[in-house]
Amino acid sequence: MWRRIALVSLAVLAVALSAAGDEGAEPAPAAEITDADDQFWRGFNLLNGRGVERDVAQSTLWFRRAAEQGHMRSQVHLGMAYLMGRGVEIDPALALEWLVKAADQGHPKAQFEAGVLYLEGRGVQRDQAEGAKWMLMSLLAGGPLPRAKVPTYLKGIPLPQFREGQARARAWRVERGLPLPEARKRDASETADP
Repeated sequence: MWRRIALVSLAVLAVALSAAGDEGAEPAPAAEITDADDQFWRGFNLLNGRGVERDVAQSTLWFRRAAEQGHMRSQVHLGMAYLMGRGVEIDPALALEWLVKAADQGHPKAQFEAGVLYLEGRGVQRDQAEGAKWMLMSLLAGGPLPRAKVPTYLKGIPLPQFREGQARARAWRVERGLPLPEARKRDASETADP
């Protein structure tokens, strides 16, 4: 990741230096950046103030440009921007829309956040089975966030909705030709509902 940031920074510096040597020539405006990866890194650098002045609203615009081209990490950043009101108004429905696009591409954080939104009914009608599906998918995708938090969320889902979520997760994996993990049996004593 840092290598990519360094390469983008060097490219920007090279353009600036070559333009400085030409009389009256200016570097290409940022608006001409059309590659989704470059748009993502522009947004990322603006969000974090890396090599440029921090500008959260502009970062969100760059994430949107890349997200509209299907860039998974930009979709996550845009979804989180709408979820947290980072450079845009808080809009859980739009957050969910962008997070599900990234979740469908297999991004674990997007899967986890989509699961939370479905379980809590934020931006969408509450659907514990769909929430379980995305929670299970994030757990299968791996990473520290799902490992730390998903088990707590899953314990609060009634057994019938949990099983429906398992079935949906299984169908999602089959549709994409992904291997199926061995199902863990869960009995009624593990549900948080009385």
